[in-house]
Amino acid sequence: MYWTSVTGQLLGGERVTVYLAEWDGQIWRVGMNADGHPCSEDEFLWRLGDPRAERWPEGVGTGLLDAAALQVEDYFAGRQIHFDLPLAFDGTTFQQNVWKALTRIPFGETR
Repeated sequence: MYWTSVTGQLLGGERVTVYLAEWDGQIWRVGMNADGHPCSEDEFLWRLGDPRAERWPEGVGTGLLDAAALQVEDYFAGRQIHFDLPLAFDGTTFQQNVWKALTRIPFGETR
């Protein structure tokens, strides 16, 4: 299991760090550290529950975490509104259905 983090700024100026973990070729966990959503690096790693998790060495190869980090950086820069990443939905059948439904809500909309 590997993980990485990307720090950027939202449109309102708020600084945000997004943590991403990859497992078995899919984005497995995502965490966010911002004023309204505190999640430190230590907490993210603790929630992964795997002491063998290693930080992805940035910029090596064309791994999934490199692609995810680039897409998040492009999002922060206002160049990306759609993500094209394989996602592993975790939880009960109901929770997995909710996660999948959330991915179908267009950018900038709420439902």
